[in-house]
Amino acid sequence: MTSDDTYTYDPDAWSPAVAGVVAGAIGAIVAGILAVLLRSPDEIVANSLSVALASLALGLVAGLLWRRLRASANAMRTFGIAMAGGWFVAMLAVTIVDQTLL
Repeated sequence: MTSDDTYTYDPDAWSPAVAGVVAGAIGAIVAGILAVLLRSPDEIVANSLSVALASLALGLVAGLLWRRLRASANAMRTFGIAMAGGWFVAMLAVTIVDQTLL
């Protein structure tokens, strides 16, 4: 089975980039609500605005990546590996910022 046989274009579906931004916006809303309840040790780096903006940006990146991969073979596997790698890099960056700024 080729990739042309497994992918069907749906003209009524949202663009993957728009869907990614919407998913990021939902994450940003949740992060903003949780940030009200928590106290950040560093208000410049870990405030709710920076978390919300990062959530929107990562949602857009995920949507664009899915748009690029969706019709390829093993799209779900490649997307999952890319998201796991992105999560690892993000956690590594947070750890480095935490160790250097605090």
